[in-house]
Amino acid sequence: MLPGGSPPQPSLANMNRTMNLYYCPGRLTKSINLVLTFTPPSKSAVAWQVIHMPSVPGSLATTRVSVSYTGRLAVGCSQDTTGGVVSGILTVPINPGETVDLNWQDGAAAWSIPTKSGDIGTLIKARNKTPNAHDISVGTLQTVSGVDMYSPCLQFKRVGSQMAVELDFHPILQAYVNTESVQNELIRAEVVSDLLTEWNLTMIPPVSNWLFSEKPEGGYQITQLSSQGVVNEMGLQAVEALNLVHGADDEDIVTENSAA
Repeated sequence: MLPGGSPPQPSLANMNRTMNLYYCPGRLTKSINLVLTFTPPSKSAVAWQVIHMPSVPGSLATTRVSVSYTGRLAVGCSQDTTGGVVSGILTVPINPGETVDLNWQDGAAAWSIPTKSGDIGTLIKARNKTPNAHDISVGTLQTVSGVDMYSPCLQFKRVGSQMAVELDFHPILQAYVNTESVQNELIRAEVVSDLLTEWNLTMIPPVSNWLFSEKPEGGYQITQLSSQGVVNEMGLQAVEALNLVHGADDEDIVTENSAA
């Protein structure tokens, strides 16, 4: 225990979390996107994950989508592509408390090896040592089929030469609903709903289960399901919760998808 009786917080590095989200396509009145983004320090948030939830009238299936967070962070020298989608074209892994430099070598930008900096605490610091301005992003890494895949969380536009980005990254994940966003897109206030819910990933178990549903009076909600039982039991548990929300008594079939 920490002084004052507070429980110790897990390290952000390699803090694995898996969130299983259940929903029933047959009980959505329209197709929507569930947009997951990290709490931004400014208006630079990026759609970290976008889960498309189609409306399938008459479907009895309950779909499970798994979202994974590894705690592995990286910085990227990024650019906007058509539609405002952020592309990490040059990335380097980094840990809280480290500094990394973007240098100009042989006519191209290149990241240095991150080094521990005692004067920045748990901040992440990225310095632009090139002669030109660059867009710098901070995101997460996840290994898929042996390849590290970069998913940007935040972007800082046009960081000038000899300027730096400092970020105290907190894994506070927020959920919104809309019909337009795509993954890695810069978040625009006009295309998101009010905040649906948020999770402090340091405060939830390594594996957790959640039910996404449309409320009878309109709008959406996410509620936590019991963490006990195997996947099939969780599927049935999700069905029972859906039935309580919608007043149905049919038996649903669980199908699965995943989001990195």
